[in-house]
Amino acid sequence: MTATIASVSSQMTDTNQKIADQQTYVAGIQTSLQNQMAAADAAIATMEQQYNYMSGVFQAMQTASTSYANGL
Repeated sequence: MTATIASVSSQMTDTNQKIADQQTYVAGIQTSLQNQMAAADAAIATMEQQYNYMSGVFQAMQTASTSYANGL
């Protein structure tokens, strides 16, 4: 009976360690994904700024072109 209890106790210890290992693994993946999302958000913000700048440049060119054409 004592051997059975010791065996079950050992299995429980092993299972608890596997659970802890998996929790650590999942936490690492979560941190990695959060970092990737933060980097993606920063890249999107940069692209939005570049789009706004280029849109303004093209709008200014169009306005200047229209003003020039009307002046002729």
